[in-house]
This record gives sequence, structure tokens and C-alpha cells, in this order.
Amino acid sequence: MSVMAKMLTLLRSSVREIGESVVNTSASQLIEQELLDARSRLQEARHELAGLMAQQPALQRQADALTVELAQQESLAVQALQRDDSALAEQLTERVSQLEAELQRHEQVQAKQLVQADKLKALLREAEAQLREQERELAMARAAESVQRASASVAASGLQPSKAREALQRLHERNQQMQDRLEAERRLAEELDGSPANQDGSDPGAVRRAQVLARLRERAAGRA
Repeated sequence: MSVMAKMLTLLRSSVREIGESVVNTSASQLIEQELLDARSRLQEARHELAGLMAQQPALQRQADALTVELAQQESLAVQALQRDDSALAEQLTERVSQLEAELQRHEQVQAKQLVQADKLKALLREAEAQLREQERELAMARAAESVQRASASVAASGLQPSKAREALQRLHERNQQMQDRLEAERRLAEELDGSPANQDGSDPGAVRRAQVLARLRERAAGRA
């Protein structure tokens, strides 16, 4: 059947080929596309498997209906025999025989589909596990490739790792010194603003009182 063929193809070729090529990190883009294709085929196989499983309820309903009809025909056949109605009993016996054969075929189809569905589920789980593993390998290969490019860039720049650390440390120290200076200026400004007199010798309290008094006089004049 088509879904079984697709699953076997996926397991025995696509995923294996991806696993063999993932070690070549220079082809990561091609490998990524292959993984996407494999994921798409898995989704298609899932869809077909769901369709196969969806047939089971309908087959079961048909089997149940046949079972009910078979019991009814058998009961009628027994009654006909009890009445010595051989002609009717013969007709009913023929119908019972047909129903038994049809029910047997339904049960065989059901059993076969259940076995196939179980096999496909196992194959699907195995394929998905292998695909996830290849995706992890691709991610690790890309990470290694990025590290290699970064190392090559550092080597090409002539900047040794120890010198790079020293440069970063100096930059951190300059930033810290700037923050310390800004903090010191803030504290100094607070201290100066809270001193008894400004730099010009004036009393800030006296200035404030004069402003309040002027405001109160304006309000008083407005009410007069």
C-alpha cells in the first residue's frame, strides 16, 4: 500500500542519507532542505495513517449491523424449523450462510487493517525519532561551523584571545570610572543645594520666605 511504501522509503533512504551527509557542515543549507522534505513526507504519512484508522469505526458499525441481522435471521430460521416450514427455513438458512460469510470478510478486513495500522505507527515513531536526531546533528554542525568562523575571524584580525580580554577589561574599567564620576557629581550637587548659603552668599531660606510673602500679599490685595 502507498503509505507503507512511503514510510519504508523514508526510513531506509531519506533519513539515512541525511545522517550520512550531515557531517559535511558546508552543505548545511542543502541538508536543511532535505530535512524539511523528510518532515513533509512524515506529515503526509501521518495523514494517510489517520485516514486508514478512520475506516475502522465504519467497518465496526457494518460488522455490528451484520451481527444483529445474523442473529435475527437465525432466530427466524429456528422458528421456521419448529413450525416444520421447510421452504422458509431453507431460505432463511441461505440468508444466514450469506451473512456469516460477509461478517467473516469484514472481520478479516478489520483485523488486517489493525495490524497494518500498528506497524505503521511503529514505523512512524521510528522515522520521527531518526529525523529529530538528524535535526539535532544539523544544529550541532551549524554551531561548530559558527565557532570555526568566529575563530578564523579572530585569527585573521591578529587579536589574540588574551589581548581581546584585556581590551574588554579596559573598556569595562572606563565605563565604571565614568559611572563613578557621574555619581560623585550627583552627590556633590545634592550637598551644595542643601548648604546654608549659595555660592553668591545669599541665604536660600530668606529668598524663599520673601517669595512666599510676596505671593501672600498679592492674594490679600486681590481680596481687598
